[in-house]
Amino acid sequence: ETHPNIRIRLVGQVADVPQLLRKSDLLLHTSAQEGLPTVVLESLAAGTPVVAVEIRGTSDILRSGGGCLVAPNPEEIAHAVEHLSAPEVWTRESNRARAIAAPFRRSEVLGEMLDLYSTLVENGSDR
Repeated sequence: ETHPNIRIRLVGQVADVPQLLRKSDLLLHTSAQEGLPTVVLESLAAGTPVVAVEIRGTSDILRSGGGCLVAPNPEEIAHAVEHLSAPEVWTRESNRARAIAAPFRRSEVLGEMLDLYSTLVENGSDR
């Protein structure tokens, strides 16, 4: 079955992932196992909503929005893609995506790590 508003493009390896994500309507992430999926964070930072299988790591990130979490079956995945193709839904989830990704920005994470290490050095370590 085809849908006039849904086009899928398999692009292979690309050099500029952030640019590709900014040009994309959504990211389809169907991994069966992940830790903290970087590509999902990159997609959210680009404002590109994500359709992902509900697994640990991915569900922790997308619990507040930024796309759709689905069971690992084609019908639910297709329904989520169609749902996100509605302009008002896409805009809402794109805005949520950027907000969810903000705490994971390199500058934020590096600042927190520097603060942590500084505190450890100042207070000494028992180990």
